[in-house]
Amino acid sequence: MDEERVILAHGEGGLATKRLIENIFAKKFSNPILNRFEDSAIIKTDGKKAFTVDAFIVEPIFFPGGDIGKLSVAGTINDLAAMGAKPKYFSASFVIEEGLKISDLEKVADSMAKTLNEVGAEIVAADTKVVPKGHGGGIYITTAAVGDVVINVGIDRIEPGDVVVLSGDIARHGAAILAARENIETDPPLNSDCAQLWGLVEDAITSGAGIHAMRDPTRGGLATVLVEIAEKAGLGIEVDENAIPIKEQVKALCELYGFDPLYMANEGKMVFFVAESDAEKLLNALKNNELGTSAAIIGKVTRGKGVILRTKIGGKRKLIMLEGEQLPRIC
Repeated sequence: MDEERVILAHGEGGLATKRLIENIFAKKFSNPILNRFEDSAIIKTDGKKAFTVDAFIVEPIFFPGGDIGKLSVAGTINDLAAMGAKPKYFSASFVIEEGLKISDLEKVADSMAKTLNEVGAEIVAADTKVVPKGHGGGIYITTAAVGDVVINVGIDRIEPGDVVVLSGDIARHGAAILAARENIETDPPLNSDCAQLWGLVEDAITSGAGIHAMRDPTRGGLATVLVEIAEKAGLGIEVDENAIPIKEQVKALCELYGFDPLYMANEGKMVFFVAESDAEKLLNALKNNELGTSAAIIGKVTRGKGVILRTKIGGKRKLIMLEGEQLPRIC
C-alpha cells in the first residue's frame, strides 16, 4: 500500500479508510462530538439558526493566498455571515482522486482546521470517498454548516435610499486563479482574497449601523449579485464605477484576457445594504478591520428597476447577470 498517495482502498470503508480518517481528519478536526464516530452528530441548539451547504471544486487546489481547504470553510462561513449568523457546527464531505499526495491532503485539512479555529467552529460530521485516477480534480469538498443568528437581515428588508457598501477590492480571487493556471507572475504578487469574514461582519454588527442585508459576491461577481438582489427586492440599484476598488494587477489581467472584473469571483468580500444615515458608521467599522481597509460606498438603492452602472466616462450601463462561464472551476 502506497502511504504517500491516496489509493482506491482509502475509500472502501476498511482498514485503509480507518487509517486515513484517524491520521488526518480525526486528528485535525478532533472534538467530543466528532470523536464519537456515530452515523449522525447530536448537537444542542437554541435560538434562531441559519443553515447552509456548498461544494468546492477549485483548480488548482493550491493557489496564491489559499487552497481548497481554506476556501471550503471560509466560503461556508461567509454564507452564514451574510445572514448575520455566527458559524458553529460544520459537516464536510471529501471526494478524493486516487493518486493525490497524502501530504497535500494533510495541508488541505490543516487549512480547514485553522480557518475553523478562527471563528470557534467545529466539524462534527464528515465522510470520505475515493474515485479512480482521472475521474476527479484532485479533491472536491462539500461543507454544510449551522450558525447562531445574531442579527435579522434579508433582501426583503432593503429599502429605497439604502446605501450599498462594499468591503474591499473586487475580482482578486478570479484573477489569482487565472494567473496560477497561466503561470503569470505579477509585481507585486497577486493573491486571492480568500478569507472568512465573520470577524468583519461582527464588527459591522457591533457598530450599531442599521444593516438591512448582506451578500458575498462569489461566482458571477459583484455585478451578478447586485442584479439578483435588485430583482428579488423589486427595486433599482445605481452603482458608481469610479467608487469600486480594483487592484491594478487585476485590471491588467482582465484587460489581457478580455474579462470584466465586475463579473469575476470574490472569496473575501461582503456587500452591505445599510440605512443612509448609518453608512459612514458602517464604513468606519469596516475600515478598522484588516479585511476592510479598502471598503467603499459604491451605490444606492432606488425605486427603479435593475442595476445601472454610472461609468467612468460619465455614461450609464445596465448590468445583467453573467451568462455562461467566464472562468470555470474557481470555487
